[in-house]
Amino acid sequence: MNEDLETEILLRLPLKSLMRFKCVQTSWNNLIKTPYFVNRKSNLSISQNRSLLIIEGSKLKLLPCDDTYNQKPILVNSLFPNHLVGIESYGSCNGVFCLKGHDQLIMWNPTTNEVHHIPRAPSRKNHFSYGFGAVGGDFKVIRLTSYIKGMSTLLCPFAEVYSLNTKSWTIIGCPRVDVTQHRPTRYIFALRHPSARYNALVNGVYYWITGSDLDIFPCANILCFDFSNDEFRQFKSPTSCVPHTTYCHDFIEVKGSLGYVLQSNSSYNVWFEIWVMDQNEWSKKYEIQTSMCNLRRFGVDAAEIFGGKAGELLKSYDHHGKKLRQFQIEIPETDYFKIYEYVPSITLLSK
Repeated sequence: MNEDLETEILLRLPLKSLMRFKCVQTSWNNLIKTPYFVNRKSNLSISQNRSLLIIEGSKLKLLPCDDTYNQKPILVNSLFPNHLVGIESYGSCNGVFCLKGHDQLIMWNPTTNEVHHIPRAPSRKNHFSYGFGAVGGDFKVIRLTSYIKGMSTLLCPFAEVYSLNTKSWTIIGCPRVDVTQHRPTRYIFALRHPSARYNALVNGVYYWITGSDLDIFPCANILCFDFSNDEFRQFKSPTSCVPHTTYCHDFIEVKGSLGYVLQSNSSYNVWFEIWVMDQNEWSKKYEIQTSMCNLRRFGVDAAEIFGGKAGELLKSYDHHGKKLRQFQIEIPETDYFKIYEYVPSITLLSK
Protein backbone atom coordinates (compact mmCIF):
# COMPACT_ATOMS: atom_id res chain seq x y z
CA MET A 1 0.00 0.00 0.00
CA ASN A 2 1.17 3.54 -0.75
CA GLU A 3 2.76 5.16 2.33
CA ASP A 4 0.75 8.38 1.92
CA LEU A 5 -2.46 6.36 1.76
CA GLU A 6 -1.45 4.41 4.88
CA THR A 7 -0.86 7.68 6.72
CA GLU A 8 -4.25 9.09 5.72
CA ILE A 9 -6.03 5.91 6.84
CA LEU A 10 -4.22 5.84 10.19
CA LEU A 11 -5.01 9.52 10.77
CA ARG A 12 -8.72 8.79 10.53
CA LEU A 13 -8.77 5.88 12.96
CA PRO A 14 -10.34 6.38 16.41
CA LEU A 15 -7.68 7.04 19.03
CA LYS A 16 -8.39 3.79 20.87
CA SER A 17 -7.86 1.78 17.65
CA LEU A 18 -4.78 3.81 16.77
CA MET A 19 -3.16 2.91 20.11
CA ARG A 20 -3.70 -0.79 19.35
CA PHE A 21 -2.42 -0.49 15.77
CA LYS A 22 0.95 0.77 17.04
CA CYS A 23 1.74 -2.88 17.77
CA VAL A 24 0.91 -4.14 14.26
CA GLN A 25 4.24 -3.18 12.72
CA THR A 26 7.29 -1.12 13.58
CA SER A 27 6.83 1.41 10.76
CA TRP A 28 3.35 2.31 12.01
CA ASN A 29 4.61 2.70 15.55
CA ASN A 30 7.40 5.02 14.36
CA LEU A 31 5.00 7.03 12.18
CA ILE A 32 2.44 7.54 14.96
CA LYS A 33 5.17 9.00 17.22
CA THR A 34 6.37 11.62 14.71
CA PRO A 35 5.51 15.30 15.40
CA TYR A 36 3.97 15.53 11.91
CA PHE A 37 1.50 12.73 12.64
CA VAL A 38 0.76 13.89 16.21
CA ASN A 39 0.00 17.45 15.06
CA ARG A 40 -2.23 16.38 12.19
CA LYS A 41 -4.12 13.94 14.38
CA SER A 42 -4.60 16.62 17.04
CA ASN A 43 -6.07 19.01 14.47
CA LEU A 44 -8.50 16.33 13.29
CA SER A 45 -9.48 15.44 16.85
CA ILE A 46 -10.64 18.98 17.61
CA SER A 47 -13.71 18.39 15.44
CA GLN A 48 -14.51 15.13 17.27
CA ASN A 49 -16.52 14.73 20.47
CA ARG A 50 -14.72 15.89 23.57
CA SER A 51 -14.07 13.64 26.53
CA LEU A 52 -14.58 14.33 30.21
CA LEU A 53 -12.12 13.94 33.06
CA ILE A 54 -13.89 13.69 36.40
CA ILE A 55 -12.04 14.18 39.67
CA GLU A 56 -13.81 12.88 42.74
CA GLY A 57 -11.53 13.37 45.73
CA SER A 58 -8.47 11.26 44.93
CA LYS A 59 -10.20 9.27 42.16
CA LEU A 60 -9.85 9.97 38.44
CA LYS A 61 -12.55 8.84 36.00
CA LEU A 62 -12.75 9.15 32.21
CA LEU A 63 -15.78 9.30 29.96
CA PRO A 64 -14.40 8.22 26.54
CA CYS A 65 -14.67 10.33 23.43
CA ASP A 66 -17.55 8.86 21.41
CA ASP A 67 -21.28 9.26 20.92
CA THR A 68 -22.36 6.59 23.43
CA TYR A 69 -22.73 8.62 26.61
CA ASN A 70 -24.68 5.79 28.26
CA GLN A 71 -21.51 3.94 29.15
CA LYS A 72 -20.06 4.14 32.62
CA PRO A 73 -16.86 6.11 33.28
CA ILE A 74 -13.53 4.32 33.36
CA LEU A 75 -11.69 4.44 36.67
CA VAL A 76 -8.04 5.38 36.14
CA ASN A 77 -5.41 3.33 37.96
CA SER A 78 -3.84 5.40 40.69
CA LEU A 79 -1.31 7.95 39.50
CA PHE A 80 -0.55 8.98 43.08
CA PRO A 81 -0.28 7.26 46.50
CA ASN A 82 -3.61 5.91 47.79
CA HIS A 83 -3.63 8.05 50.94
CA LEU A 84 -4.31 11.29 49.02
CA VAL A 85 -7.26 13.40 50.11
CA GLY A 86 -7.69 15.08 46.74
CA ILE A 87 -6.13 15.72 43.34
CA GLU A 88 -5.84 19.20 41.84
CA SER A 89 -5.94 19.82 38.09
CA TYR A 90 -4.33 22.89 36.53
CA GLY A 91 -6.08 22.27 33.23
CA SER A 92 -5.26 20.55 29.95
CA CYS A 93 -3.32 21.58 26.87
CA ASN A 94 -3.16 19.54 23.64
CA GLY A 95 -4.76 16.59 25.42
CA VAL A 96 -2.28 16.64 28.33
CA PHE A 97 -3.24 17.41 31.94
CA CYS A 98 -1.15 18.90 34.73
CA LEU A 99 -2.15 17.26 38.03
CA LYS A 100 -0.98 17.64 41.59
CA GLY A 101 -1.37 15.16 44.41
CA HIS A 102 0.09 16.10 47.79
CA ASP A 103 3.60 17.32 46.89
CA GLN A 104 3.90 15.45 43.54
CA LEU A 105 3.30 17.28 40.26
CA ILE A 106 2.82 15.35 37.00
CA MET A 107 1.95 15.76 33.34
CA TRP A 108 -0.43 13.07 32.13
CA ASN A 109 -1.95 12.12 28.77
CA PRO A 110 -5.16 10.15 29.48
CA THR A 111 -5.27 8.77 25.92
CA THR A 112 -1.80 7.18 25.94
CA ASN A 113 -1.63 6.93 29.76
CA GLU A 114 1.88 8.39 29.56
CA VAL A 115 3.02 10.12 32.76
CA HIS A 116 5.87 12.57 33.30
CA HIS A 117 6.87 13.20 36.91
CA ILE A 118 7.99 16.79 37.43
CA PRO A 119 10.87 17.25 39.87
CA ARG A 120 10.48 19.58 42.82
CA ALA A 121 11.13 23.24 42.16
CA PRO A 122 14.26 24.82 43.68
CA SER A 123 12.23 27.09 45.94
CA ARG A 124 10.88 25.56 49.15
CA LYS A 125 8.30 28.25 49.91
CA ASN A 126 5.07 26.87 51.41
CA HIS A 127 2.62 29.13 49.59
CA PHE A 128 2.43 28.58 45.87
CA SER A 129 0.17 28.38 42.81
CA TYR A 130 0.69 26.68 39.46
CA GLY A 131 -0.17 27.29 35.82
CA PHE A 132 0.15 25.00 32.79
CA GLY A 133 0.57 25.61 29.06
CA ALA A 134 2.65 24.91 25.95
CA VAL A 135 4.77 26.86 23.50
CA GLY A 136 5.96 25.38 20.22
CA GLY A 137 5.45 21.80 21.40
CA ASP A 138 7.17 22.39 24.74
CA PHE A 139 4.92 21.89 27.77
CA LYS A 140 5.60 24.31 30.61
CA VAL A 141 4.58 24.79 34.23
CA ILE A 142 4.70 28.17 35.97
CA ARG A 143 5.07 28.14 39.76
CA LEU A 144 4.28 31.24 41.79
CA THR A 145 5.94 31.20 45.20
CA SER A 146 4.75 33.71 47.77
CA TYR A 147 5.07 34.88 51.33
CA ILE A 148 2.62 36.47 53.74
CA LYS A 149 3.19 40.01 54.92
CA GLY A 150 0.60 41.44 57.28
CA MET A 151 -2.89 40.67 55.97
CA SER A 152 -1.84 40.30 52.33
CA THR A 153 -0.26 37.48 50.41
CA LEU A 154 2.39 38.93 48.10
CA LEU A 155 4.45 37.33 45.40
CA CYS A 156 8.14 36.87 45.95
CA PRO A 157 10.25 38.81 43.42
CA PHE A 158 10.55 35.70 41.22
CA ALA A 159 8.60 32.80 39.72
CA GLU A 160 9.80 29.43 38.43
CA VAL A 161 9.09 27.85 35.03
CA TYR A 162 9.53 24.14 34.29
CA SER A 163 10.16 23.04 30.69
CA LEU A 164 9.47 19.50 29.50
CA ASN A 165 12.07 19.91 26.74
CA THR A 166 14.90 20.74 29.15
CA LYS A 167 13.38 18.86 32.14
CA SER A 168 14.51 21.66 34.43
CA TRP A 169 13.25 24.71 36.33
CA THR A 170 14.24 28.26 35.46
CA ILE A 171 13.82 31.27 37.73
CA ILE A 172 12.24 34.34 36.10
CA GLY A 173 11.59 37.77 37.53
CA CYS A 174 8.14 39.03 38.46
CA PRO A 175 7.30 42.57 37.35
CA ARG A 176 6.03 45.14 39.81
CA VAL A 177 2.50 46.43 39.27
CA ASP A 178 0.16 48.86 40.98
CA VAL A 179 -1.98 46.91 43.44
CA THR A 180 -4.37 49.88 43.91
CA GLN A 181 -4.39 53.49 42.86
CA HIS A 182 -3.72 54.62 46.42
CA ARG A 183 -0.68 52.53 47.30
CA PRO A 184 2.90 52.50 46.13
CA THR A 185 3.98 49.90 43.59
CA ARG A 186 4.29 46.37 45.00
CA TYR A 187 4.79 42.87 43.74
CA ILE A 188 1.78 41.16 42.21
CA PHE A 189 -0.75 39.61 44.57
CA ALA A 190 -0.63 35.83 44.69
CA LEU A 191 -3.44 33.47 45.64
CA ARG A 192 -4.30 33.24 49.30
CA HIS A 193 -5.06 29.53 48.73
CA PRO A 194 -3.26 27.38 46.12
CA SER A 195 -6.47 25.68 44.94
CA ALA A 196 -6.94 25.22 41.18
CA ARG A 197 -10.64 26.04 41.40
CA TYR A 198 -10.41 29.43 39.72
CA ASN A 199 -7.62 28.78 37.21
CA ALA A 200 -7.72 28.32 33.42
CA LEU A 201 -5.62 28.27 30.25
CA VAL A 202 -7.10 30.18 27.31
CA ASN A 203 -5.27 30.70 24.01
CA GLY A 204 -1.79 30.21 25.47
CA VAL A 205 -2.34 32.47 28.50
CA TYR A 206 -2.93 31.15 32.02
CA TYR A 207 -5.31 32.98 34.35
CA TRP A 208 -5.74 33.01 38.13
CA ILE A 209 -8.49 34.68 40.14
CA THR A 210 -6.72 36.32 43.06
CA GLY A 211 -9.61 37.80 45.05
CA SER A 212 -9.28 36.75 48.69
CA ASP A 213 -13.02 36.57 49.48
CA LEU A 214 -15.20 36.23 46.38
CA ASP A 215 -18.42 35.88 48.41
CA ILE A 216 -17.99 39.42 49.73
CA PHE A 217 -16.21 41.17 46.84
CA PRO A 218 -17.89 40.33 43.49
CA CYS A 219 -15.15 42.11 41.53
CA ALA A 220 -11.93 40.10 41.67
CA ASN A 221 -8.35 40.67 40.60
CA ILE A 222 -7.13 38.53 37.69
CA LEU A 223 -3.49 37.61 37.26
CA CYS A 224 -2.33 36.12 33.95
CA PHE A 225 0.88 34.69 32.55
CA ASP A 226 1.60 34.54 28.81
CA PHE A 227 3.64 31.44 27.98
CA SER A 228 4.75 32.88 24.63
CA ASN A 229 6.79 35.71 26.18
CA ASP A 230 6.93 34.80 29.92
CA GLU A 231 5.14 38.01 30.89
CA PHE A 232 2.66 38.72 33.70
CA ARG A 233 -0.32 41.04 33.62
CA GLN A 234 -3.04 41.94 36.09
CA PHE A 235 -6.53 43.36 35.54
CA LYS A 236 -10.05 43.39 37.03
CA SER A 237 -12.91 40.98 36.51
CA PRO A 238 -16.34 42.29 35.45
CA THR A 239 -18.64 43.43 38.23
CA SER A 240 -21.74 41.37 38.87
CA CYS A 241 -25.26 42.73 38.63
CA VAL A 242 -26.91 39.52 39.86
CA PRO A 243 -28.47 39.35 43.36
CA HIS A 244 -25.86 39.62 46.12
CA THR A 245 -26.10 36.23 47.82
CA THR A 246 -23.50 33.50 47.33
CA TYR A 247 -21.04 34.07 44.50
CA CYS A 248 -19.04 31.62 42.44
CA HIS A 249 -16.53 32.76 39.83
CA ASP A 250 -15.04 30.71 37.03
CA PHE A 251 -13.13 30.97 33.73
CA ILE A 252 -14.18 29.40 30.43
CA GLU A 253 -13.05 29.64 26.82
CA VAL A 254 -15.53 31.21 24.39
CA LYS A 255 -14.43 30.78 20.78
CA GLY A 256 -10.78 31.36 21.61
CA SER A 257 -11.41 34.30 23.95
CA LEU A 258 -11.37 34.53 27.73
CA GLY A 259 -14.80 34.03 29.24
CA TYR A 260 -15.71 34.87 32.83
CA VAL A 261 -18.64 33.29 34.68
CA LEU A 262 -20.37 35.01 37.57
CA GLN A 263 -22.80 32.78 39.44
CA SER A 264 -25.13 33.67 42.28
CA ASN A 265 -27.32 31.21 44.20
CA SER A 266 -30.52 31.77 46.11
CA SER A 267 -32.91 29.30 47.72
CA TYR A 268 -34.83 28.78 44.48
CA ASN A 269 -32.76 29.98 41.53
CA VAL A 270 -29.27 30.22 40.10
CA TRP A 271 -28.23 33.33 38.15
CA PHE A 272 -25.40 33.33 35.62
CA GLU A 273 -23.66 36.11 33.78
CA ILE A 274 -21.10 35.09 31.14
CA TRP A 275 -18.72 37.86 30.09
CA VAL A 276 -16.17 37.77 27.26
CA MET A 277 -12.96 39.78 26.97
CA ASP A 278 -13.03 41.61 23.63
CA GLN A 279 -10.25 44.09 22.78
CA ASN A 280 -9.32 44.48 26.45
CA GLU A 281 -12.93 45.23 27.41
CA TRP A 282 -15.51 43.00 29.11
CA SER A 283 -18.83 42.50 27.30
CA LYS A 284 -21.75 40.47 28.61
CA LYS A 285 -22.58 37.55 26.29
CA TYR A 286 -25.18 35.53 28.20
CA GLU A 287 -27.48 36.10 31.15
CA ILE A 288 -29.11 32.92 32.46
CA GLN A 289 -31.60 32.28 35.25
CA THR A 290 -32.45 28.67 36.07
CA SER A 291 -33.86 26.54 38.86
CA MET A 292 -31.07 23.98 38.41
CA CYS A 293 -28.83 23.55 41.43
CA ASN A 294 -25.34 22.23 42.03
CA LEU A 295 -24.06 23.27 38.62
CA ARG A 296 -20.49 22.09 38.37
CA ARG A 297 -18.88 23.32 35.18
CA PHE A 298 -19.40 25.06 31.86
CA GLY A 299 -18.28 23.26 28.71
CA VAL A 300 -16.08 24.77 26.03
CA ASP A 301 -17.63 27.89 24.47
CA ALA A 302 -20.28 27.73 27.23
CA ALA A 303 -22.22 25.34 24.98
CA GLU A 304 -23.02 23.03 27.88
CA ILE A 305 -23.55 23.34 31.61
CA PHE A 306 -22.73 20.21 33.62
CA GLY A 307 -24.50 19.61 36.90
CA GLY A 308 -27.34 18.09 38.87
CA LYS A 309 -28.31 17.19 42.41
CA ALA A 310 -26.20 15.03 44.70
CA GLY A 311 -27.27 11.39 44.45
CA GLU A 312 -28.55 11.83 40.87
CA LEU A 313 -26.86 11.18 37.53
CA LEU A 314 -24.72 13.92 36.00
CA LYS A 315 -26.52 15.84 33.24
CA SER A 316 -25.71 18.61 30.81
CA TYR A 317 -27.94 21.53 29.83
CA ASP A 318 -27.97 24.28 27.23
CA HIS A 319 -28.19 28.04 27.85
CA HIS A 320 -31.95 27.83 28.38
CA GLY A 321 -31.79 25.06 30.96
CA LYS A 322 -32.91 22.38 28.50
CA LYS A 323 -31.42 18.94 29.20
CA LEU A 324 -28.96 17.80 26.51
CA ARG A 325 -27.36 14.60 27.80
CA GLN A 326 -27.23 12.31 30.80
CA PHE A 327 -24.07 10.52 31.90
CA GLN A 328 -23.79 7.26 33.80
CA ILE A 329 -22.06 8.74 36.80
CA GLU A 330 -23.68 9.67 40.08
CA ILE A 331 -22.94 13.04 41.65
CA PRO A 332 -21.55 12.48 45.16
CA GLU A 333 -22.41 14.44 48.28
CA THR A 334 -18.88 15.83 48.54
CA ASP A 335 -18.06 19.24 47.07
CA TYR A 336 -14.73 17.88 45.81
CA PHE A 337 -16.20 16.81 42.47
CA LYS A 338 -14.77 18.50 39.38
CA ILE A 339 -15.37 18.06 35.66
CA TYR A 340 -12.95 18.95 32.85
CA GLU A 341 -13.57 18.76 29.10
CA TYR A 342 -10.61 17.96 26.87
CA VAL A 343 -9.78 16.85 23.34
CA PRO A 344 -8.00 13.44 23.40
CA SER A 345 -4.67 13.39 21.61
CA ILE A 346 -1.60 11.22 21.13
CA THR A 347 0.78 14.01 22.13
CA LEU A 348 4.01 12.56 23.44
CA LEU A 349 5.60 13.43 26.79
CA SER A 350 8.81 11.50 26.16
CA LYS A 351 11.29 13.60 24.20
